[in-house]
Amino acid sequence: MLEREYAKLAPLSATHTVAPLPAAPVGRVVVLEVPGKGGTSTEDGGRGHRADTVPILNACVAAGFAAVPRFYMDASAAAVAQECARVDAVIVRVPTDEDVPGVTLDTLRAMLASVNKVHKCKAKHSDPLYCES
Repeated sequence: MLEREYAKLAPLSATHTVAPLPAAPVGRVVVLEVPGKGGTSTEDGGRGHRADTVPILNACVAAGFAAVPRFYMDASAAAVAQECARVDAVIVRVPTDEDVPGVTLDTLRAMLASVNKVHKCKAKHSDPLYCES
């Protein structure tokens, strides 16, 4: 389900290409961001990705990980939480200093806290946005 939703929000193109995922990945990573907060349309081709998302994904792939981007919205929090609970790492790239339509930071924090419990994250910070294992 998330794949179809993601494809509608951010179709891939020649200027926005994630490296092919490894056949036998050493782990799985999700890069979590919000649609429309990627920067200028010249940076991301108008797809809403942060300028550093694809390079982060490709660096993970180069290190042997299967890495995929996911857009977070409060309406999809449960589905995103389920997917994040099944991966080895979640890289959160959500702005915390500005309002994002459809995103409530308290809801995002609650979703991440539930994921951190699944991963038995030993947070050194009280905010689940900053969990370190």
